[in-house]
Amino acid sequence: MYKCALCGQEMKAVSWKHLHFKHGLTSAEYEAMGYETGIGAKLKGRPNLALKGRKFPGRRNVAQYPKGREPWNKGKTGVYTAEQLQRISEGTKRNTPRGPNNPAWKGGISIKAREWREAVFERDNHTCQLCGREPGGMRICTHHIKPKSTHPELEYDISNGVTLCNSCHATTHFRPGFDLIAELDKPRDQS
Repeated sequence: MYKCALCGQEMKAVSWKHLHFKHGLTSAEYEAMGYETGIGAKLKGRPNLALKGRKFPGRRNVAQYPKGREPWNKGKTGVYTAEQLQRISEGTKRNTPRGPNNPAWKGGISIKAREWREAVFERDNHTCQLCGREPGGMRICTHHIKPKSTHPELEYDISNGVTLCNSCHATTHFRPGFDLIAELDKPRDQS
């Protein structure tokens, strides 16, 4: 235990925070007293008690593994045999309610929804309708112009859908005051 030179309070290590906030010292005064400032600051010439008993400072202790010894799972593609996997799968299917019996069921993605999505992609030529990017390595998605929560009758109406890239789709949801209809009506640069 160390004692603060100014107030005599006992602590594991004299800290910059204690001297600054309790006694109002600046970093220059702190250094003049023989202490270091900055990340990992500790008393000069004294052990840093935060690292006491740690084999690898700054990380969790890593298990010692002798060099040259091969790990037990090297080269193995699976720990379970095919029969064991089949048994686990059957047990999971038997114990987990499927489809409408599952409490998390929300009606599933119907064939109608897939057809709507594909029809919107085809109409928009698989191109983002806000920025004009084509899906070369990026994901595109469909977006309901009028939300299906407030307009359930328009859920499968193709004219209520638009193709967007992921970044534009995020913009429509997370930018306050963003008006999708106004943005879609603006002419795009054909460059």
